[in-house]
Amino acid sequence: MQQDDFDSNAKAIPNYAELSICWMYHSVDPERVGHSLTAMQVEAMPLSRRALLTVYLASCCFELGEVDAAINYLGASRQWNPLRLGARIDWLRRFCEAQLLVCRQDEQAISMLEALSRFPANQLEKLDLVFCHDWLARARYQQGDLRGALRDSYIALDHAQQIQAEASQGDIACRLGMWFAEHGLPLEASRYLQAGLTQLSAISAGRNLCNYRIALIDTYLATRQPTQAMAVLTEQHWPATQEDRYAISRATGWLQAAEAYLQHHDPATADHWLEQAMSIRAASPAFLQRRDIIRAELLLAQGETKRSLQVLQRWRTQPGSVASAHFHELLARTLIKLGDWEHACMQQNLQLQAVTAQHQLSQQMLQADLHAHADWAEIRQEQALVTVRGMVSLEHEREWHRFLARLSRLHIGSEFSAGVIHELKQPLAAMLSYSQAGLRLTQQHAHPDAVAGVLSRIQDTARHATLLVERLRAFLAREPQVGSVFNLNNCVRDVIAWLRPTCEEAGIHIRNWLAGDLPDTWGNPVLVQQVIVNLLRNAHEALADYEAEERIIVVETYCQDQQICCRISDSGPGIDEARLPRLFEPFHTTKAGGMGLGLKISRAVLAEIGGDLRVENSLIGASIVVSIPLAVEPTTPEENEAV
Repeated sequence: MQQDDFDSNAKAIPNYAELSICWMYHSVDPERVGHSLTAMQVEAMPLSRRALLTVYLASCCFELGEVDAAINYLGASRQWNPLRLGARIDWLRRFCEAQLLVCRQDEQAISMLEALSRFPANQLEKLDLVFCHDWLARARYQQGDLRGALRDSYIALDHAQQIQAEASQGDIACRLGMWFAEHGLPLEASRYLQAGLTQLSAISAGRNLCNYRIALIDTYLATRQPTQAMAVLTEQHWPATQEDRYAISRATGWLQAAEAYLQHHDPATADHWLEQAMSIRAASPAFLQRRDIIRAELLLAQGETKRSLQVLQRWRTQPGSVASAHFHELLARTLIKLGDWEHACMQQNLQLQAVTAQHQLSQQMLQADLHAHADWAEIRQEQALVTVRGMVSLEHEREWHRFLARLSRLHIGSEFSAGVIHELKQPLAAMLSYSQAGLRLTQQHAHPDAVAGVLSRIQDTARHATLLVERLRAFLAREPQVGSVFNLNNCVRDVIAWLRPTCEEAGIHIRNWLAGDLPDTWGNPVLVQQVIVNLLRNAHEALADYEAEERIIVVETYCQDQQICCRISDSGPGIDEARLPRLFEPFHTTKAGGMGLGLKISRAVLAEIGGDLRVENSLIGASIVVSIPLAVEPTTPEENEAV
């Protein structure tokens, strides 16, 4: 990540990509991201982007610990109506409110962040849940729930790895390392810190990176690895600023350098770095105690035992000071050199107590880590089972739909096969007539051209009959059909030809108004024919027992809004308004002997090719509209299955 990625022209309105980059890196380098976001603010910025920028700035301030500034930005974000801005911006605002509770060490932060972590993931960016679990881990750690803190950190780290968010991976790993270091586990801490800094070094150079490197150097010093500590110190570039927080960071680095050279048995160089650190006056008690311990150890190495004791005695009598095991060990060595064995034994006992307390703290962290890994493994297993069950359930549902579709085709086919047989009568009778005429011409020794003409007519008629049979066979076939470009008018004409005899026998007339310039569409024409047959059969059944002077079914095709449409209307009694919402529910039917699957299957078939089906009452009777997208053949055509 380069500096240019954050730079923004103050006169230009930032786009969502620029804001997303800032959100991605705000937890790693909140100071630089905050400056970049501030520079992006312009008067003409759209409301949604202004809201995003405001909550991002609030989150940056929380990362920096500047709670007052964050509250101001959070207050500004509350003036906008969340209904106008969408679910994600409302979630981000609530997330910032949860961050405020964490900064105030409020126990309610955990329940609020837990609720936010259960928000539908399809309404958020994937990175949002990473930050949510990360802050939930911080809140739990703050309240002493080590197991929960580690578990949520592992969840956040896994989510970050899935979306390849290197900044978040590095930040979370480094924070885990610092937690292990605080509990006296330097080896585990260095492992996480090394991994995190490897990812962050090429991304950021902000204050967080300085703090993480300081923590890594401390782990090396705790494990007596001065060479590695000095190598990290050499790589560290302190920001060229006079701000107090960076001054303390630089002074801490000087103390670490002094301690590393002491471990490396180079007291002269250690003394040089210690003198640098002595220039810092306004510092925390922990910094001052550490500085005095290094100073006392350096004096002891230089043979100035009494001066070393004087430095250490200051912290023995300091009210409220908490001495480390290293402090007691150094004081005991100093007293032994002075011959004060009694007080030296007392310091060794205190050292043992401090080591025991540190060991218990380390054991507590290791047990929490063990349970957290077990919890996370269980969560991942449950997620995997849910995924597998979803896949199995989806496959079973598809197989069930395939079975119902074939059952529906057989049921429909049995009803309109009579129409096909009726259509076959004409070509068969024509073939019989042509063959008799050909036989007579042969007996009369007619010219071969005349006989050939009769035979050609027989051939054409046989092809027509074969085509009718093939259409019926393809309709009833179970095998998936390959999608292709076709014209809906042709499907409608074929279905009307199949069903017209059955309708006319019942006194029902079919009229068709087909658009002459209807564009082509793409899909499976056989399956689309199945849908139209099913809908015409429903219209036929609606009119069969309906008493009226004229019973009519109108089939109309047209193009509207980039969709090819087929409207089937009837002059029947219409559909009860109370039943309209349930028409597409499976097994919902009012027909005796009906399965209640026709409309459900028809909609599923159309959905496979991006189409839809809707039912509505018209002024006379009911209408049902089939809509299919215009012909846009996919780059990799897939087979359309009967679903």
